[in-house]
Amino acid sequence: MVKICPRCGYPNDDSFSYCQRCGYNLKRRSLSENEKNLLRGFRSFSIINLVSLIYLSVTLGLAYLLDKGVFFNDFYSFLGFLGAVAVGTILLFISVMKLRKGYSSVMRDNLKYKIPYLGTTIFIISFLFIIVFSVFFLSTSVMGLFIPSSTIPFATLSVMGLFVIGSTLSLFLGIFRAYEEFNDKVFLLSSSGFIVSTVMSCVAPFYPILLIPLWLVYLISVTLLYAASDFNLSLNREN
Repeated sequence: MVKICPRCGYPNDDSFSYCQRCGYNLKRRSLSENEKNLLRGFRSFSIINLVSLIYLSVTLGLAYLLDKGVFFNDFYSFLGFLGAVAVGTILLFISVMKLRKGYSSVMRDNLKYKIPYLGTTIFIISFLFIIVFSVFFLSTSVMGLFIPSSTIPFATLSVMGLFVIGSTLSLFLGIFRAYEEFNDKVFLLSSSGFIVSTVMSCVAPFYPILLIPLWLVYLISVTLLYAASDFNLSLNREN
């Protein structure tokens, strides 16, 4: 007898456990509710990030064009820039909370997601530090207070360190765990893209030319994560 792979449609011998073309587990059990919640968390994270990326691209792009290539030519354009970034940051924060909820659910069945869950906590702490430092530096600048030059590099490195650790554990490691669990190479591609974008985000402040490649890599990674999570959920619905 022939067993058709639900992922790629390839006809496999009935005795095979995995598809000979794409590696899909032909004897795969139905997903538990906690595994479904993980995939839903991935999907929600992806959707919110896509909305955030589109929003920031449109608003900052228009601001750049309207200000003739200069973001900070007056106080109001600077406030508009900060507002756009603030909204993008809030959306990213919400997406990480969705991811955290997914890890929290699946941890009840599989403890290997405990470290990615911890990564979301570190990620959230890095957001809080960004908010605190931003408010501090802006308020001191407005009031004309002097900030020691040694404070800025220390604050920047601290936040960047937390961001890198949180991103690596929650995105790269967490999605790689999903690749191991679901045997879907799209998860592997997505996790690889996230680690590349994390490295690029550390270098981009020194080489601004990397901002556009960084945006593209992150966009592709998020899209792949959405595709993989939604596809695996749809397969389970079919089963």
